[in-house]
Amino acid sequence: MKKHLLIAALFIAASSVFGAPKKLYVAVQNGELRDKNSVKGKVVCNVEYADVVLADKFNKKDKWILVYPVGDRSSKGYIKLTELSEKKLVAGKKVTANAKEIALAGKGFNASVEQVFKTNSDLNYSAVDSVELNGYELEKVVEFVEAGNLIVGD
Repeated sequence: MKKHLLIAALFIAASSVFGAPKKLYVAVQNGELRDKNSVKGKVVCNVEYADVVLADKFNKKDKWILVYPVGDRSSKGYIKLTELSEKKLVAGKKVTANAKEIALAGKGFNASVEQVFKTNSDLNYSAVDSVELNGYELEKVVEFVEAGNLIVGD
């Protein structure tokens, strides 16, 4: 009996170490996989909302996680865990969410959610739309932060 318990325990330990990669979904409109766990890292690969990425090691306490797109292990890179979701996301699918859910998500404001809000309220999103069109270069933001000696986390 002890032998069977030992074998079962070893099997469980081995499967947790050598188990299948964790499937995660990109929860931001445009994400970037980087060669190191910092915004200063070089972009290895771009990912979009609802893309599936895999993580060989997954810890909810990590700020950054090393992932790779399904079918492309060579494009392995780091992305902030806050930009990922364990919940399956579908690109282009109409989203119905209440204000509390959106506030809790903290993952960005995609077009589907924005459309729901536009149809259900009198709020004016034209200023937000114009800012989104401007865009920015992350490298320039990093230069600005460094030049101003601003304190910033990863």
